[in-house]
Amino acid sequence: MKIICSIATTGKRDLTNTLNSLKGQVDKIYIYDNSKNPDLGALGKFQPLKYIEDCYMLLADDDIIYPRDYAKTIVKEIKERNCIISYHGRVIPEGATDYYSIDGWRFFQECEGRFLHVGGTGVMGFDTRYFRPQIWNGEYKKCADLTCAIEAKKQGKQIYMPSHKHLWIKPQANEGIYQEMRYRPEPNELLEIWKQMS
Repeated sequence: MKIICSIATTGKRDLTNTLNSLKGQVDKIYIYDNSKNPDLGALGKFQPLKYIEDCYMLLADDDIIYPRDYAKTIVKEIKERNCIISYHGRVIPEGATDYYSIDGWRFFQECEGRFLHVGGTGVMGFDTRYFRPQIWNGEYKKCADLTCAIEAKKQGKQIYMPSHKHLWIKPQANEGIYQEMRYRPEPNELLEIWKQMS
């Protein structure tokens, strides 16, 4: 199957470094530019799932530099684990009420492998025959990680974070969505939805 990558952007960032890091690793890259299309926010990266054929779907963020063996490595993990793969995320403890106060594992840190409740969608991949979330028109446009986690839980799909080395995946030095959403109510609203699901 083909390896497809999808990125959502505001149209304000220079994508050169991100795209160059993925060049030659995937068969096609879709870019959903929210400044030129209906604003789907971070959920825009899921929009190609509306029409593409089955593939290995790699979701990416416009503020990350990916290693040269990224696609090969994550596809190998998808095949071996038969689940959703992400290199960033959180395990939600019982009684949690503030999403951003929950300790997590960051894509740029050295981490041991573990299952997650919430996976970071900027470093996520899956086989679309296993998981094809129809969430691009979701209400919480800037909360892609939690929206995806709720859909995965609804479908009974697992999210796994493989072990990875420090700075194997690199952040770019610019402000991300975390700074914008840290003190907004939407992440905690979605946290409550996730907790209420059986």
